[in-house]
Amino acid sequence: MITHIVSDFSRVLLFPRDRSTVEKLNTMIKRVRLEENYSFFDYFDLNDELLRFYQSLQPAVQTVIFTSGEIQEETEVKSRIAGIVKYVFSAQYHQRSKETVSSYAWLAEQLQTTPQQMLFVDDSSVNIAAAKQVGVQTVQFLNTEQTIVTMRKILGEQH
Repeated sequence: MITHIVSDFSRVLLFPRDRSTVEKLNTMIKRVRLEENYSFFDYFDLNDELLRFYQSLQPAVQTVIFTSGEIQEETEVKSRIAGIVKYVFSAQYHQRSKETVSSYAWLAEQLQTTPQQMLFVDDSSVNIAAAKQVGVQTVQFLNTEQTIVTMRKILGEQH
C-alpha cells in the first residue's frame, strides 16, 4: 500500500512560463530575481492540477517533495504548497544525489516507511531508475494527464 507520494519539483510541479526554456529552474530563479520589478509568477507556473490530485489523496497518502535545489523555498511557492506537501527534502541540502539508489533508501528511513510504500514521480529517467532499484514504485512525468492516469492505476482500489 502506498503511503507516500514523493514528487520532484522542477518540471513536475513547477514549470517556466516559457515552456521552450531549457535552463535549469534553480539557475533561472537566481537570474530573474535580479530583474527590475521581479514577480515569481511572471516567470513560473505551478502545476495546480497535479497539486490538487495530490491533495485529493490525503489523509491516507502524504505528499513529500524530493528535489535537487531550492526554488521550492520561494515565499510564493511555500504559501501555495502548504497543506498539500508534508515535507520537502532537497538533495542539495542533505548532500544527496537523486541519481543514487542510497538516496531513496535514506528517504524511506526519513519518512519512517519502506521504499515499497513510496510512489516517486520525476521527469528524469536516471532518477526513476535509481528509485526502482531500491523497490520504490515510480511514474516518469511526461505530462500531467499521463501522470495522474498512471498514478491512479498504481493506487488502484486504495483511492
